[in-house]
This record gives sequence, C-alpha cells and structure tokens, in this order.
Amino acid sequence: MSALGYSAAVGQAALDALNARLNGIDQSLASKADALSMPSPATAAPNMITDTNTTGTGVKYAREDHTHKSNVQAKRVQVVGSAGQAVWNFTTAFDAAPVVTATAETPLNAAYTNVATVLEGSISMTSATIVVHQVVKSITLSGVLTSLLGSVLILFGFAPANTYVNCSARKPS
Repeated sequence: MSALGYSAAVGQAALDALNARLNGIDQSLASKADALSMPSPATAAPNMITDTNTTGTGVKYAREDHTHKSNVQAKRVQVVGSAGQAVWNFTTAFDAAPVVTATAETPLNAAYTNVATVLEGSISMTSATIVVHQVVKSITLSGVLTSLLGSVLILFGFAPANTYVNCSARKPS
C-alpha cells in the first residue's frame, strides 16, 4: 500500500469512528431532550416573603409557588390592663432572640405623649413585652414656682388599655 493509500485509509477510519460517535450522541440527546419532559418557564412572579419557608410543588423551572422566610416581623399590638403593657407573640418563632423596636400611638391634640419601651428581659424567640408610659406634655410654671421648682414639670404614668403600639422585630445580625 502506498503512503497515499495508507493516509486515505487512516483518514477514512477516523471519519467513520467520529461519525459513529456523533450518531450515539444524537440518539442520547434525543432521549434526554424530549420537549414534553422539559419544564416550562414561570408565568407569574414568585410569592412575596412570608413568615415561613415554603417549598414549591410546581413543575415550572422557576418554581413560582415557593416563598422565602422573612427575617422581619411587624404588628400593631394593644395595651391590655392598667399596667400599660402589651404582649406581642410573634407569628413565627425566631431562631434567636430578635431585636425589637416599638412606637406608641398618641391621639392627635392629646395633652400627653405615649412613649413605648421594651420591657427588659422580656424578649424571647417567641414574644416580647412592651411597656407604654403616658407622659404629660410640659407645663410651664410662673414666678416664684419657677425659681423654686425649675421651669418645666413633667408628670407620667402608664398608658391606659386600648392604646396601640406599632412593633417590629428583626433577626439579630
């Protein structure tokens, strides 16, 4: 066999091997790329963040029916009783005691201001207690009383029942 004939035979054998290999890949891809088994894209935006994680069950590749757990919770709670306390039970327990903030509502044109504080030691992974004090707005004294007692006198007490507090809690950083 001449050198030219040998080169042609080797080249043909290489082409035959490559062709056989490509045919095998085509058949493999055809069985895997069945258009009916491919998931379709989502047609709606995913749900918003919720108090719990939810694994989606949909077959669309974006899983439009899943949710992510929020690291923040918020609620408007009401003072109950005469001690000026509002207990907030979190919708979903935190993994660790959260950072809690509270702002008390004060009626328009009231002669006092409601001030909310978180009761020391009351924050757990499931609840927090808020104490609301009612602070009378400043009273200016006159003449002799001013020199004796100072220019401003502030009175305070616990806020009455039915006072509302806007609370938020977040996962500690």
